[in-house]
Order: sequence, then structure tokens, then C-alpha cells
Amino acid sequence: MSNRIWLRYEKKDLAKYISHLDFVRAMNRTLRRGEVPVSYSQGFNPHPKLSFALPLSLGTTSNCELIELEVDTDMAPEEIIERLNSKAPVGLKFVDGGILEDKKMFNKIGYAKYQVTPDIMPSESQIEDFLKRDNMVVKKKTKSGINETDIRKDIDSIKIEDTSLIMVLAAGNEANLKPETVILAMNTYIEGLSIDDYDCERTGILDKNKKYV
Repeated sequence: MSNRIWLRYEKKDLAKYISHLDFVRAMNRTLRRGEVPVSYSQGFNPHPKLSFALPLSLGTTSNCELIELEVDTDMAPEEIIERLNSKAPVGLKFVDGGILEDKKMFNKIGYAKYQVTPDIMPSESQIEDFLKRDNMVVKKKTKSGINETDIRKDIDSIKIEDTSLIMVLAAGNEANLKPETVILAMNTYIEGLSIDDYDCERTGILDKNKKYV
């Protein structure tokens, strides 16, 4: 008997410096060390049946990452979480999980929410004027290379809260806009703004109706 499981985890501290590819390897090691019986694909090159909701940019922390996996037993999600947390590297913590009843859970993702704390904070009027623009063309890395791309349609909202910018950006299969690209656009189109450094945390993965997944 096999079960499909979803897990929510935090990626903090030093773990934010692990690239997505290396993080996948670290996750596989954690599963093995925790003796979680992950199912494997068939064929000449079998691999564990697990997938990540959204890759996280290097240097970005998160309290809401999602992974789904298939296990060969009816092991409860709570036991899987306990086993993984006992073997997880520093900065990685599993906080929630359950049986995956909706096989298209990740396909529903439409947005991601970020808290960005820059070294220079734009004013509310600057943000308002920035969002009134019809287009925001910046150089963005795509599958075909680095191209000039209009990112305006992929920005849902940017709001100021205390010393941070709260961004809701397109994410998922159809589009995936990163906060660093938005910062680039802000530096380009907001006169006098030059954000050189910022902290960034992903605080929510949302569906296409902007409800938390």
C-alpha cells in the first residue's frame, strides 16, 4: 500500500544558501537517514517520487515551502515529520503535513507572497506610481536565455508594512516572478531609488484565487 503525502517546511538560516539542486539532494539524504520508505519510479533510472511546489531563490528564506511524496506504507504524516526533523540539516524544519487527497494540489498554485526588507525603502507614493505603469520591461532569465521581458502583469500587489515590502507575485506553471526581478524594475523605474541589499522571505503559497494552499 502506498500513500501520497504533502509536507510543509521552513527553510531558514544557513539553509537559504543551498541551491535548489543541492537542496533536492539534501532532501533525499534526509529521507534516507530518517528511514522514510519513499516509493521509486520504475525503469532503468529509478528515482524517488517526490516533487517541490516552487523552487526557492538562493538567499531567500521561507516558512511555507511545500513538498509532496509517495511512500510505500501507511505511515502517518506526523511520524514522517518526526523522523525527518530528527535528521534534517540546520535551517530545515518540517511543520505540517497530511494525506494528499487532491492530486492536482500544486497545479492550483497561482501566486507567492514575499516579505522583502530593503536597505532603502521607497515611499508609498513611489510604489503607487510604480504600479500605475502599463509596462515594466527588464532583463529576465528565461528558458531561452536572458531576454527583455515585461513583468507588469505578473505583479499582483506591493504594499508597505513597517520596514518591509509585501509582494504578491505570479508563481506556478504559467508564470514565476521573483522578488529580485521586481527590485530590479523598481530601481529602473523609480527615480532616485537604488536598493543594493535586502532580506527576503517567502511567507505564502497561494492558489489562483489568492487563497493559501
